[in-house]
Amino acid sequence: MFNDIQANGAQVLASSLQGNSTLLSLRLSGNKIGRGGGLELASMLQENCALQELEVVDCDLDTSSIIALIIMLKKNKALCSVDISRPLLFSHQEEWAVHCSKMLAVNSSLMELHLGRMGMTDTGIEQLTEGLGRNHSLRYLDLCSNRVTRDGAFHLAMMLTQNRALEILDLSSNQIGDGGAGYLSKAITCPRSTLKESKGV
Repeated sequence: MFNDIQANGAQVLASSLQGNSTLLSLRLSGNKIGRGGGLELASMLQENCALQELEVVDCDLDTSSIIALIIMLKKNKALCSVDISRPLLFSHQEEWAVHCSKMLAVNSSLMELHLGRMGMTDTGIEQLTEGLGRNHSLRYLDLCSNRVTRDGAFHLAMMLTQNRALEILDLSSNQIGDGGAGYLSKAITCPRSTLKESKGV
């Protein structure tokens, strides 16, 4: 973490990990591997069946590399924890959220997902909750430091009435306000809710 590894270094790492069966955790946060490095890691995840934790926070990943990593999670059955927070996303379309929703609907191994500082809006949350409502494995969802407001909190609250797995939801440093907190409080107190901790509410 926080070295001077760039795209070429990420390519070497990805190549060496394709056939690796012993390394369980890879933390590259703070290394500016960029789009090229992100795509190399996504390609590696097609072959690697051992890695359980991947952390690429503040690595200058762009939309295409984020989407590539998310798509690989539809097929990869080993990763339990992924942190792709603080990428470089300039598009306001939130295409990655659509892919993330589709991934969550079918993924059965991911238990922890960090999506902090993604610039996510209520629209992105609405898209994300469609997949979350069908997910049965995710226990910890980190959505801190995004642009979620009361409307986004409403979509999350509706999702919590369907989801039977999520235990921790981090919404710290968002703008859900009293109204959003009210929606989530009702969902949390629902007898069917499995949520044990909600940060930022």
